[in-house]
Amino acid sequence: MKKILILLTSVFLLSACSVTNDAVTVGKKCVVKGERVYYSYVWFYNKTQGLKADEQQCDEIANKK
Repeated sequence: MKKILILLTSVFLLSACSVTNDAVTVGKKCVVKGERVYYSYVWFYNKTQGLKADEQQCDEIANKK
């Protein structure tokens, strides 16, 4: 049973390697979509499309409260 669990976990983790995101950035960044502000400390994005989140949009969090 332990070997099956390890195998399934390995397949799950390795399947994430096929993601076509080209870049990773670390640091708090925010993006405003409609009435909501989304933030994260790790962003995966496509280099050709660019990252639409930045630190300046995090100021919107304070304005929403």
